[in-house]
Amino acid sequence: MSNNNNNNNNNNNGNNTNQNRVSGPTSALSSFLREHGIRVPNASRRARRERLQQAQENGTDEAAQDTQTEAAPEPGTQDTEMAESSTAASSSAAQNATSSMLYNPRSTQKTKKRLRKKSNENGDGSDSDTDDDNDNAAGPSSSSRRALPGRSRIVFCAKCKGRFARKNDEDASNTICPACQAGPSTVKKQARKKKVIPTIKKQAISTEALPSLQDCCIAVIAEYIDEVENFGDIADDSLEKLAKIISRNRKINDMTARLFMQPFRKQLSLFDCTNMSDHGFYMISQFCPKLQYLSLIYCGQITDKSLKAYQERLHDLKSLEMSGPFLVTKEAWISFFETVGARLESFEVRHTARFVKECMEALAAHCPNLKKLKFGHLSHFNSDWTPLIAKLKHLDTLELAWTSNENTMHTEDIVHLLSEVGSGLKDLSIKGGHELTDDMLSKGILKYCHQIKRLNLEQCDQLTSPAMVEFLDQWQAKGLTHLDISRCTKFDDTVLEAVLRHSGKSLEYLNLHSLIELTAAPLELIAGNDTDLTPCLSLTHLNCGFVRSMDDYVLMKLIKHCTSLRNIQVWGCHMLTESIPSKPGLRISGREMSVQYM
Repeated sequence: MSNNNNNNNNNNNGNNTNQNRVSGPTSALSSFLREHGIRVPNASRRARRERLQQAQENGTDEAAQDTQTEAAPEPGTQDTEMAESSTAASSSAAQNATSSMLYNPRSTQKTKKRLRKKSNENGDGSDSDTDDDNDNAAGPSSSSRRALPGRSRIVFCAKCKGRFARKNDEDASNTICPACQAGPSTVKKQARKKKVIPTIKKQAISTEALPSLQDCCIAVIAEYIDEVENFGDIADDSLEKLAKIISRNRKINDMTARLFMQPFRKQLSLFDCTNMSDHGFYMISQFCPKLQYLSLIYCGQITDKSLKAYQERLHDLKSLEMSGPFLVTKEAWISFFETVGARLESFEVRHTARFVKECMEALAAHCPNLKKLKFGHLSHFNSDWTPLIAKLKHLDTLELAWTSNENTMHTEDIVHLLSEVGSGLKDLSIKGGHELTDDMLSKGILKYCHQIKRLNLEQCDQLTSPAMVEFLDQWQAKGLTHLDISRCTKFDDTVLEAVLRHSGKSLEYLNLHSLIELTAAPLELIAGNDTDLTPCLSLTHLNCGFVRSMDDYVLMKLIKHCTSLRNIQVWGCHMLTESIPSKPGLRISGREMSVQYM
């Protein structure tokens, strides 16, 4: 019997030992403290409060006992109590030092509130260890503007793992995308036939639009432009398309630009002249004496010599466009306007600091027949130029864009300018008018401009929605074909609805970039509704970049009902997925997870 009892005791001891050896994952610090015999109790707020209360109660009881017993303590007892108190103090200090070594994870205020709420719902009434940080925790403050909640959310399919959009009012348990819900195709597989080797193997024809033979030839010429000696007889449209391709590749230099210079050319456009020297610009006047329209973009190396050659040799020149003529001086501009005089009908200049007010005075004095005038990124352009521009009574195209930081456009000056030249304007572009107010709409465009077909108000961010709605509802000029209200951040749904009521049938280009106040409902109105608005059948280009409410449902309606759409830009629209397919001839640029970006 004794042997059996001993065996049972040994088994029990072994079980206890094995039971003690079972433990969960521990950190390196916990293992180190356990090996050195250091025990760290739970240092939560509730535990500290309970220990403090217990110590106070014990102290009260001991004080009462000491009062009742008047006997003096023995010296040995005093020594023992002092030793015990010193031991307790040292262990408490070690405990505090050890606890300060422990890693105390920092969490945000929202996470702590959520954990406390969860513990309260469980009913245990105990605080977690994370409550120790509540005294010093001050969560990150956010002063940024919160985005409006969307009507749908992106969900991953449980079967195919693909993304799809699910409306908020749908069942939350629906985690299957529409394609997987539809199931596999019901078309029966054909019986396998014997392999037959055809005499002529036919190639599969792509469903996408094939490039024309002309486009293929232009692509080949652009690829081997350094080896081409002469273009031969090429139409102006094809020549301009070829120039765009070569400019995109930064291959226009003095040698390749010579290929575009022919004595019979009346129009020449070079879209990136960065690698051309002043001699290359000068050769244009030598080889193209019959030029009427000249456009030079990024012509940073052109000088007064070349501009003087243009005014002396190009006797038929009617239109001049330059971007970045940094080296052309004020005297050269004034001399050019004096020589060209009344035959100049179009003038555009951008990105220069040497075109000053004296140049504008010479332009207004010597070129009264000017019909097209565009200024952009001129360092000295100011609102006091508008009286000089008002002298050009034959203007039908006017662009005033992007003044410098020191100079601004004032509302009263723009209104006065429109009162002088607004009756004949068909294309009006005012970009970056940060100081312009609603009076420009009500007292300027509404009152004086009745023939405008193209209107650009990009980043006139002081214009308000009520003023824009009233302007469109009362404006007599019907049938806008081009409208750009991008970055007018105060515009909301009512503005887009007014735009569709005013010019929904005639719009070909619409830019709504960064209109953060728009919701999904007015975007769907572009595709029409069943009552008073018809789809925008003439719309070919739509820019909805960074319009957060653009989602798959809106895109699907636009593709279905706006049959003329050729380009949709949706950069920054995070509610879009790749589940909505495009159609032949339509380019969707900027959709996340999409291969077709360009």
